[in-house]
Amino acid sequence: MINNRRGSTKLKNNIKNFLVLIMIVALAGLAGYFWNEAQQAKMQNNQVTSERKNEEANQVITKLKAILLINDESEPTLARIDNPEKLKKDNLDFYKNAKKGDYIVVYKERAIIFRSVGNGKIINIAPIINTNNPKKSVSDKIESK
Repeated sequence: MINNRRGSTKLKNNIKNFLVLIMIVALAGLAGYFWNEAQQAKMQNNQVTSERKNEEANQVITKLKAILLINDESEPTLARIDNPEKLKKDNLDFYKNAKKGDYIVVYKERAIIFRSVGNGKIINIAPIINTNNPKKSVSDKIESK
């Protein structure tokens, strides 16, 4: 009889251990499933954000090209101004009339501050000076002959 009790107690413990193991495996599976769902949602969110930014950039460039003749066929770099005061500290002359929400549109040879509200308004334009490859001055060309 004592062996029977030990056997039934052992059987009950084995069943409990088996059920605990099943619960752990089920919880691990659920955790993996929800982690995968979260990763897929994050990727979709990044894709939607990227598409929205591209659409916004295209709208800004289209408005800018409607009021300014741009012969440069290359894709410009576009950035939205979030902190104009910080930019004014770096270059007051260029950014003095910039406001939060304006865009900086940078082409190969010029930078433009553009306010896209309404029909759009050009705030400032500045040439980009390439200091890495300075062009020879007229006097340098004469001396080299």
